[in-house]
Amino acid sequence: MDPFTHNRDLRNLMLRETFVRTVESYAEIDSTNTRALAIVGDVSVEHPCLIIAERQTAGRGRGANRWWSSEGSLTFSLLLSHDIRGLPLARWPELSLTVGTAVCETVRTFLPAGDVRLKWPNDVFLNNRKTCGVLVEVPPAPQGTIVIGIGLNVNNSLQRAPEELRQTAIAMCDVADQPLSPDRVLVSLLNELERQMKLLQKAPDQVRATWRKFDLLLGRNVTVGHEHGAITGTAQGIDDDGALLIQTQAGLRNVYGGVVQSFD
Repeated sequence: MDPFTHNRDLRNLMLRETFVRTVESYAEIDSTNTRALAIVGDVSVEHPCLIIAERQTAGRGRGANRWWSSEGSLTFSLLLSHDIRGLPLARWPELSLTVGTAVCETVRTFLPAGDVRLKWPNDVFLNNRKTCGVLVEVPPAPQGTIVIGIGLNVNNSLQRAPEELRQTAIAMCDVADQPLSPDRVLVSLLNELERQMKLLQKAPDQVRATWRKFDLLLGRNVTVGHEHGAITGTAQGIDDDGALLIQTQAGLRNVYGGVVQSFD
């Protein structure tokens, strides 16, 4: 099916009410991030480009993780250009936290009574269970482009999830006790993401304060795995440059990358 004719109403809504300039909508695709990376050099694609799918068959997460999604989940990717975001390259590591912050603010808008938290660097937790994963990828070329992949559990109740996820994940509808409008959630999220990215450029301290307000790991014992092993200690917060601060037996460590393997 032509991605430009599938779900034409959604496409028109996104173009009318958000900052995206191109929309590809699919009933099913392997991965929206993979599609975004495939068209990153296509000069005919106007940025920001939204790629959204009702189902992903090979969605990717950070590291070797896979995204699980079912009917009712919101899965999409954004292809952005550096000149549109106006963010210096040296500050790109802060973008993951900013994306996670935008998701937190959006979820809280729809579920004001929910306990919304940001797990460094960009996972979003709702009532102590994961509700959103984010994957930010930087293509090798052309320079100045970035792909943001988001998988948010909206109406995919975890009653249908694999057994191992039922105790660790949650959907927004499970907290709301009713279905939500994925279209309105998406509009709200895209507009919040645009707002947070502008703040990151113009008022970064305000964005950093929001990271810290939502910080799930602060004061917890954590283990972060990375390519050279693992770091274990007590999380002391998030630094201005996006690093996770961990107090280890050898001293304070600034951790810029890796996967949180455990926290308590």
